[in-house]
Amino acid sequence: MVIINSKLYKVMITFNDAVATLRKSGAKSEKASVMNVTVTECDGWTRVALTLNKEVDGFVSDDEGNYSLGTTRVVFMSLYSIAGVLKNTDDTLAIASYVVNHPTALQILLSGAKIELLQQLVKANETYINAFTGEEQEHESDHDSIFNHIVALDLSEKGLRAIEKIEDKLLGL
Repeated sequence: MVIINSKLYKVMITFNDAVATLRKSGAKSEKASVMNVTVTECDGWTRVALTLNKEVDGFVSDDEGNYSLGTTRVVFMSLYSIAGVLKNTDDTLAIASYVVNHPTALQILLSGAKIELLQQLVKANETYINAFTGEEQEHESDHDSIFNHIVALDLSEKGLRAIEKIEDKLLGL
């Protein structure tokens, strides 16, 4: 059993189970296009920032560095989160592992892609579990947060061409 937003659920087994659980727990769905991708290596994980073609919910800072709920065109997520959707999308299944080892490839792969984003609001001091890991490790957020998850992906022509080149490279062609 896992707790997401203070609600108890069975342990997620598949990507689709995790998506269904997040939807049931009230995660907000947004559809957008990706305009830019920035990849940043952090301490122990890789952060991916997506600039979208429209504003979505997010925490924004004021002139004094205080954050409050507002709207933004830039959303953040982990490389691991994106790898999950790559492994569950027919066009990208074959290159998901490559992208984990070469995350800057996302700058081309996701350029112009149409995505569905699930936004999971987690309040300060609330216990949550990453629905996509299938692990029961609980985390506690020290501040209000929105966790963004890409749950559907439709690549642009440029992204599809990049996949062909990556696949050729992996095959030694």
